[in-house]
Amino acid sequence: MNLTVKRILVGWLVGGAASTALAAPRFRDVTSESHEASADESAEGAAATLARRYRLDLTDPFLNLESSLESRRVTSDPSGLSRIRRTDRALEFRESLGFTLDGHAFGEETLQFSGDVELGLAQSRFHRSVDGISETDTDSGTLVRYDLALTLFPDEPASFDAYARRSRDRIPRRFLPSLIEDNEEYGIAFHLTTPTTRTDVGFDLSDVQRTGNVSGEDDESRERARFHVDHRWDISDGHGLRLTYDHENVESKYQGSRGSLDTRRDELRVEHRIEFGREGRHAWDLLLRHNDEEGDLARDETEFAPRLTFQHTDRLQTTWRYNLYKTDQDGLSIDRHKADVEAAWGITDELRLTADAFWRVERVEDDVETYEYGGLLDMSFDHPTPWGRLTIDGAIHLVRAETTGDGPISVVRGETHTLDTVRPAVLRKSDVRRFSLRAFNASRTRIYTEGLDYTVTQAGRLTFIRRILSGDIADGEAVSFDYEYRVPTGSRTDTVQSDLRIEHAFDGGLTPYYLWQNRRQWVDEPEFRRPFAADFFDPVFDAFADNTDHHRLGLRYERDRWTVSGEFELFNDSVLPYEAWHVSGRADLLRSPGHTLDASAMLSHFRFDGDFDPRRVTAFDADLKDTLQFSDHLSTSLGVGYRHERDSIDGTTQGVDLEGTIRLTRGLLDVELTAEYDLLDIGDGEDRGYGVWLNVRRELSDLVRR
Repeated sequence: MNLTVKRILVGWLVGGAASTALAAPRFRDVTSESHEASADESAEGAAATLARRYRLDLTDPFLNLESSLESRRVTSDPSGLSRIRRTDRALEFRESLGFTLDGHAFGEETLQFSGDVELGLAQSRFHRSVDGISETDTDSGTLVRYDLALTLFPDEPASFDAYARRSRDRIPRRFLPSLIEDNEEYGIAFHLTTPTTRTDVGFDLSDVQRTGNVSGEDDESRERARFHVDHRWDISDGHGLRLTYDHENVESKYQGSRGSLDTRRDELRVEHRIEFGREGRHAWDLLLRHNDEEGDLARDETEFAPRLTFQHTDRLQTTWRYNLYKTDQDGLSIDRHKADVEAAWGITDELRLTADAFWRVERVEDDVETYEYGGLLDMSFDHPTPWGRLTIDGAIHLVRAETTGDGPISVVRGETHTLDTVRPAVLRKSDVRRFSLRAFNASRTRIYTEGLDYTVTQAGRLTFIRRILSGDIADGEAVSFDYEYRVPTGSRTDTVQSDLRIEHAFDGGLTPYYLWQNRRQWVDEPEFRRPFAADFFDPVFDAFADNTDHHRLGLRYERDRWTVSGEFELFNDSVLPYEAWHVSGRADLLRSPGHTLDASAMLSHFRFDGDFDPRRVTAFDADLKDTLQFSDHLSTSLGVGYRHERDSIDGTTQGVDLEGTIRLTRGLLDVELTAEYDLLDIGDGEDRGYGVWLNVRRELSDLVRR
């Protein structure tokens, strides 16, 4: 090998070795960087995995400052000898920080949660003065409000829900100072869903405290613990079954009550429905219910109610019903059986007839039996005319009731009357045992107190109920009554009731109408004794028939933004006859994107005749509501209510309800100022009060971002 070749080989080997030596470190650096990149990617992947599994967002932080000043002065002269003056004042401050939270844990498909939380401090000062004797009290503490919700396995057939809420709200009252309601609620529920079933099992706790009345003794509270199960089974198309169970413990203290009312309730309910026939036009429904109660005002109930419905044609349907109802309350047991058949026939698109026949028997303690049977025929006609639309509804109802047995007492459960301040309600049964009378709201979740919410007057054999304006029963509210009454055993009562409504709505907005209701009773009853002490030993030979003849003739004129109406009312009644006229109006005085002003008023005059309560009453009610949007940042609202009532016996009653709100929103700042003034002047007493509530809220999201 020549020198030239040797030099080339040595140079190549040396160069290769040098190149290898120089390249080796570079190869190690690339490997290190690759490992570091892999580590970074792994860290980022782990962080992403962690973020997918766990997330907690705290958003919308805010600072909230609240203050309130309330004052109430009550003046009364119950004896007519000396006036009692009482003044209550309350000043409160509340400072809090709050935020909204949202997130999940163990994956979004496993656990989701959300809610609002508010934490802070509260200070208060109370002052009371009764006929010059004063006392003052101060208090301070923490403020906690929240509204939290949690869901476990939200997208799975089996899931859990839980919630916790704590709130404080102002409850306005017409002509009376507002109440403050503190509400705490907690609950948990389990849900199981399959293609044909759904089962819900839950447990709930709630505690409601209402304050702000004249004195602490008038405060109200309601604590409830409830366990419930609801199971629905879609057996097939048109075939379903539902089972529900409720267990409830309720402890309530109502306004004016000295002690609490405790009730424990267990209710089992079964509902079954089968649709059959062509296209499932017919149906069989069954209701089975048993309610067992213990404690104050406890009532045990059992109900069995099958129903069969046939849709014979598109215009003809018949319904066959039976109802068995058993109840036990205050030591009295009642068994009631009722069967009826109803036919509804749409003769044309404008004419519809409904007929019903029924039979009912009621047994009380196996001593008193009442048999009722009768029928109903109802007609409805709705027909266009060249000038508008004519509507005619008419019905006639015939009932015979026969009472037999040796027992002196029977029971009424759930008799409903609409109460107002002017016209008293008359209980349907005569000779009511007053001590047994109880009043409930429509859902029977609240008990009203005699003397605070309503008054009871018994004249002869009748019982009259009148709403108290300063009580908790709203004007026009439907109230349910339970009571016992003395039964004229061996009696027979035939009742014929007729109803008619004729109305023609003209195209121009004018609508004259006429309503008529007539009830005639023929009573054949034996001699029995009055239940009242003054007449207990005097035999009664006269039969009692509750006859009424009620006419209402009116005219209503409606336009797009206003309505006026007038009505004359004639009520010929064997108990409380009267004549009355009413004039009312409603108008949208202003209607624009930034300003609305609504007004309404009603003037009524009643002339009551008869021996029980001859009086003259004139009542005037007016309401005004104004909402004004000055700009995107500033708005106001104002509400004014006024009532003036002049009674020839009870004197003059006046009520004023004034409430206004100013709201300023500027960027992240929200300021709301609400003021209220209430006046209720009733004969020998006056209730006057005012309140001011200021709420300043500052969103802190800009500070958090910084």
